Amino acid sequence: MMGGSYVHLTRREIAKDLLERDEKGPVDYILWIDHDSVFTPRDIARMLMTANDKDTDILSGFYVQKHRPEIPLIYLKNKKGDGFGVVDDVPKDSLFEADSVGFGFNLMKMDVLKKLVGKYGLKNLFNVSDGRGKDIGEDFLFCSLAKKEGFKIWVNSAIKIGHYGGVITPEIHYAMKEFGEKKGKSKK
Repeated sequence: MMGGSYVHLTRREIAKDLLERDEKGPVDYILWIDHDSVFTPRDIARMLMTANDKDTDILSGFYVQKHRPEIPLIYLKNKKGDGFGVVDDVPKDSLFEADSVGFGFNLMKMDVLKKLVGKYGLKNLFNVSDGRGKDIGEDFLFCSLAKKEGFKIWVNSAIKIGHYGGVITPEIHYAMKEFGEKKGKSKK
């Protein structure tokens, strides 16, 4: 029996199907939604409005990992440029740039996919390994290649997405941050 996730294989098949459909008639966007994302139709509409208004290449809603602690799935390169750190202080209700995001609720232009598939191929683009044997996840690898090719990755923190299975939300992240700050001040 083999463990692990096969999300990268599913994303690869979806991308292949969309590329074939695009040959018959233009596809403008791809909306990636994980099976355990909690959202409303309004969240989808807000993603499309943001993408159109701000001309974003890749756009993510704000969500946190499924399990405690409530860590945002938003990353920036570290100062040395050789690694990434989690964006812990997520600005409320803002549009801001990131270096990598999870694909749990992610909207991208079809042109991004076409360019990256043309350069790297579907198998290399939707893979969990960085090619050196390090498992980094298909979304992280995709974002790294997109940034390398000059695409910008944006997060709209006004679009708050939950994670089903205890329903973990960005509001819990903000509340825990505030609680920790208040707790730290009371010790002084």
